[in-house]
Amino acid sequence: MGADNAYIGYITAASFLSQLVQIPTIYLIEKFGKRKLITILGSLGSRTLWIVISLIPFFAPQNLLLLISVFSASSILANISACSWNSWMRDLVPMETRGTFFAKRFKLSYSLSSTLGILAGLYIDNFGGVSSETLKSYSVIFIIGVIFGMMGVFFITRIPEPDMVKSKFSFELLKQPFLDKNFRKLLSTLGFWSFASNLATPFIAVYMLSVLDLNIAYIMLFTIITRISNVYFMGPFGKLTDRFGNKPVLSVSAGVFVITIFAWTFTTLPQKHVLSLPLLFVLSVLLGTSNAGTDLTTLNIAAKLSYPKPASTYLASVAIVTSVASGIASTIGGLFADFFCTKAVIPKSGVVTVWDIRKGADSVL
Repeated sequence: MGADNAYIGYITAASFLSQLVQIPTIYLIEKFGKRKLITILGSLGSRTLWIVISLIPFFAPQNLLLLISVFSASSILANISACSWNSWMRDLVPMETRGTFFAKRFKLSYSLSSTLGILAGLYIDNFGGVSSETLKSYSVIFIIGVIFGMMGVFFITRIPEPDMVKSKFSFELLKQPFLDKNFRKLLSTLGFWSFASNLATPFIAVYMLSVLDLNIAYIMLFTIITRISNVYFMGPFGKLTDRFGNKPVLSVSAGVFVITIFAWTFTTLPQKHVLSLPLLFVLSVLLGTSNAGTDLTTLNIAAKLSYPKPASTYLASVAIVTSVASGIASTIGGLFADFFCTKAVIPKSGVVTVWDIRKGADSVL
């Protein structure tokens, strides 16, 4: 649809900033206590809007504003559902088996998404020669995703809902997580981490397309490698967290993630080289592995520190802090990418040129 880096940053930011809707969602949960109903309605609305997104290439193929608007609305409904879902699961899953449970859940979801991702990549590559048909091929994939999403909602209706301890909603209730000393430390850490990790990672696919000249098949391959490594290490990380605790696992995972992001600079140092693809393979494995550890442990720590306090308030505060930090980071990252793409430089020849997207993205990452 012709989106530049700034638009990609805006879309990514919208998915994060929409998590702020969890603040009024807390009110709904505390007032009505119908977490299962809120989860189902939010999921239905969010997934239905993807039908609209899938139809945009047919009647408004250049309307990026419409795309961002509908995507934002879908993200808002999805986060209403997520807020209620997190509170629901916190009370449903026993604390002593929480690490193993969520590890299995992530493993199953990532396994399915990886399999479907391979099929989707192969399907899109069949339309690679015609841009308009490529857009429509994405629409077909989105529709299939909606179908699977609706199947997921059906299975959600089969999950039991435990009774919740209600507390009267007030802005004082929203302040509780930020006044809690230990939880405030967690929020600060997650805020800085979310900003740092989302400054560049949303543009990795753009980087592989424009800088490394890789096609969709290669990008899907490396994405699947990341997913597979993520799935594979979810189980071991779940057992490690149950045995040694969350902090040691988080420390190691975060360190590996930072090293992995830094190592991306060597994929084009100074240009694409013979070791670029092997290095991408290694980095994809490390990225999936480190994300498995950080995702699982941060979820467990947040759930542990919030117990037995109001689950919806504490878990929503995590989403609020991380969403704001991630949204700001994605926006800044997109603006930086476009800035470097148009930066004028004087080469050795003395002729002033303009950097193309390749050099621009390479400068950012």
